[in-house]
Amino acid sequence: MPLYTRNCRIIAVLLSGTTMNPLPDFTETELKVIKDTLKERYDEPVEVQCADSELRLHPGDRELTICPVVYWVVGKCHFVICKTGQTNFRCQFFYSVREEYGTGTDEYTDILDCIVTLLHVQADHEIKMNNGNHDSTTIST
Repeated sequence: MPLYTRNCRIIAVLLSGTTMNPLPDFTETELKVIKDTLKERYDEPVEVQCADSELRLHPGDRELTICPVVYWVVGKCHFVICKTGQTNFRCQFFYSVREEYGTGTDEYTDILDCIVTLLHVQADHEIKMNNGNHDSTTIST
């Protein structure tokens, strides 16, 4: 099942082998921050999966860059954090190809800020959806 991000489509999902990746993988510390934050949010461990994706790092780029990704699912919601630099991250959550949402920030330089904001925006979105207050923050692909 393909994942999507704001400026391009994530091509490779859940790769098990090694790839030539110019960007560093998520560090053990970054993965621990993600897992610990998810456990705190959901009161139980959440399985995360590491993958690679191909992204346009800048709007004018013609070439795609392979970027490490952390992906997880809670209920019907899918979450993605992409590492786009040594300490640069992009994130989004989605329910389907037509229901993709960002946080309003294109890129983060702190993994904790990234995941906390992602979870906060998604929780707010769930509340609005459950109250029938649909907003227009869907990202077009």
